[in-house]
Amino acid sequence: MLRFSTALAASLLATTCLAAACTTETASATPPAEADLTSASKLPWNPVTAQDGSITGGHCSATVPVLAKTGWRHKTKSTADALMGAPNHRIRDVIVLPGQTAKLRGRFAYGSIDKDLEDEVIELWVQKCPNWQLVGSGLTDGDGVVWLDVPALPAGDYRVRMIARGDGSFADGLVAVWPKGVQVVVSDIDGTLTTSDWELFKDVFGKKSAAMYADADKAIRTWTGKGYRVLYLTGRPQIYNRYSRNWLDTHNLPLGVVRLTDDVGDVVPSESGVQEFKTQVLKDLLASHAAVLKAGHGNAVTDIGAYQAAGIPNADLWIVGPHAGEQGSAKVVSYTKLLPTLAKYPAAKQP
Repeated sequence: MLRFSTALAASLLATTCLAAACTTETASATPPAEADLTSASKLPWNPVTAQDGSITGGHCSATVPVLAKTGWRHKTKSTADALMGAPNHRIRDVIVLPGQTAKLRGRFAYGSIDKDLEDEVIELWVQKCPNWQLVGSGLTDGDGVVWLDVPALPAGDYRVRMIARGDGSFADGLVAVWPKGVQVVVSDIDGTLTTSDWELFKDVFGKKSAAMYADADKAIRTWTGKGYRVLYLTGRPQIYNRYSRNWLDTHNLPLGVVRLTDDVGDVVPSESGVQEFKTQVLKDLLASHAAVLKAGHGNAVTDIGAYQAAGIPNADLWIVGPHAGEQGSAKVVSYTKLLPTLAKYPAAKQP
């Protein structure tokens, strides 16, 4: 997990996670715009094969559309907003049951100050093999937020992309359609897959990719190779959504749901902060999907606490770093040495 002192959390989030980024917003809607498909491009995600599990809906080599820029509804204001810096758009991944509509929240903002893109058209595309399909569009609200629905889908992990039609910038995400009884492995990111809690800031401020523990990617891929679904559960705030996805892709981690904190208080490394957030996410998954949480990877006492509260056995709590082995957890000396142990786990029996 990402460890912040309370003061440091407040300082960092005051400069990077502005009020609009850290509050609950609502959004208006508008009738779908016509798609203007002019070309296509490959997604940067890892190739997905049968080894990634038995829930394979939405997995194929379909190309994502690149749409002609339509220009902004509010030319002067939105052009100025986009000049504030690189896009920092993000989507919150969701997990639903087969037959349920997925409600996706996207936020569109630019630059280090996270300047909101207001009252502009956003389209939502879903990878429904063999092609990508336009499923709706809407307008961002005063906080740069748009809510869009993905119609009911069969079981699978579906890549989604929201595109700002004005300049073609976009955000990527995932809709996980998991049946009841789905078997899942949970992993933290900072200090668990990365070599320290502070590696994130190399991505954000240092223009350098955060270092990964040797063979951490192979460890997670061992699970997906056995058919387990993956939930990346991190204490990072939503403003780091885009960096997190890029890092997972760059380091060859398998496709999975990425859940970041939704509130400033959840970032604080305490039982009432990040531990409570992670515990609630896992308990919600148990309640909604009767999920089988097979194992958890982490590095902090808050990871151990959340995983234990969700019922993961201590023998399957794989903890790396200074807190390895604490509170009855299983100690990870190195992922390289852990691989033979993970290879002995049975294959998942997905519903």
